[in-house]
Amino acid sequence: MSAVLAPPRVPLGTGELHQALTTMRDREALSQFCSAHVCTPADVSEDGTHLHLPSVLQLMRSRGYEVSAPIKPQHQPKARQGLTAWVVHIRIGRVEFDLGFYTPSH
Repeated sequence: MSAVLAPPRVPLGTGELHQALTTMRDREALSQFCSAHVCTPADVSEDGTHLHLPSVLQLMRSRGYEVSAPIKPQHQPKARQGLTAWVVHIRIGRVEFDLGFYTPSH
């Protein structure tokens, strides 16, 4: 069970309220992920607010899941210009699936 986070106090009219609420939502999502997967935020986050996919994949490997290194598909979706698509193959017992994700292109 996760703790309920109190809304942050920010001055009205500064434009910071949206960011503060977004950060609170992200921290709650991280807390729920950690509760469901029995880990700490330090195990799967670099900033204590957002999931860090490489850390999540490493956690899966440490628990005995077979997780391939990310592979960059030859054909990249044109609709996602500015982003690079990656695929990771995951095997858990008899179940196998591919996980696709995007990173910013540099």
